[in-house]
Amino acid sequence: MCCTHQDINECETGDNLCNQTCINTVGNYSCQCQAGFELDTNNLDCKDIDECAITQRCHQICINDYGSYSCECRPGYTLNSDNKTCSHENECENNPTICADNCTNTEGSYYCSCRTGYQLNTDRRTCRDIDECSNSGLCPSNSICVNSLGSFSCDCVEGFIATGGICQDIDECIRPDLNLCSRNAICVNFAGSYNCLCDSGFQGNGIICADINECNNANICAKETTCNNLVGSYQCICNNGYTGNGTVCTDIDECLNSSTLCANNSACLNTVGGFRCQCENGYSGDGITGCTCRFIFYGLLNVHCTDLIICTN
Repeated sequence: MCCTHQDINECETGDNLCNQTCINTVGNYSCQCQAGFELDTNNLDCKDIDECAITQRCHQICINDYGSYSCECRPGYTLNSDNKTCSHENECENNPTICADNCTNTEGSYYCSCRTGYQLNTDRRTCRDIDECSNSGLCPSNSICVNSLGSFSCDCVEGFIATGGICQDIDECIRPDLNLCSRNAICVNFAGSYNCLCDSGFQGNGIICADINECNNANICAKETTCNNLVGSYQCICNNGYTGNGTVCTDIDECLNSSTLCANNSACLNTVGGFRCQCENGYSGDGITGCTCRFIFYGLLNVHCTDLIICTN
């Protein structure tokens, strides 16, 4: 009688050495691996398949996992819904506050920049003011640099005015509204300011100038003259009895210039600075209003003759 043999299912009895899946066959069995694994050379064990090493499965970055893999994107890109491909990310649109001032999107990245007058801080995001005045050659001569947020200005110093990009001296002397000089002073302009100098004959600080009374100097005029103070000056006037320009005065001989200074029967005698009239001998009087005859009449001295009597000395 012939024997019949029944196949033993090693996969059910546990008499198999498969690492993952057991497939029963007639008189034997075989091992099978799950997705993401492959049989090792002993046909029993399953080892992980490194999908990232086999084919270009991801657009950018492939991450192998145990029995699987995943795709990632480089910074500046996002993973699409297929979980494989990557799309460029616009960081400037997606995050409006990523930069303090200006955001410029680039392929796979972005960069921040600042508006005119500002510069990036070390965080490469925020901005700080540029102090343009730290550059000493930025403004022209006779000006000062004034820094402001995002900008600066060049302000001319006092006494100068901006003209065509330079600071030009203001001539205060040709502008009465810009100087305080007295009308008895001269204005002297110099770079950036001016000075007031009192005229000759005046004294003061140039803004207030008072007349100098030169006649207070006793020796300013000659002794034959009289000092007459004037506004800003003086003059020497020859005294009565003298003639000249006040600097040089000479005595006037009145007796030569006029024959009527003295009365009849009197003589004109010139003196320094004047004259006198002297009655002739035998006459008496002041010599100016008149001289009368005087004689001794019967022992009487200085008996005067009347107009009707001829006097004989």
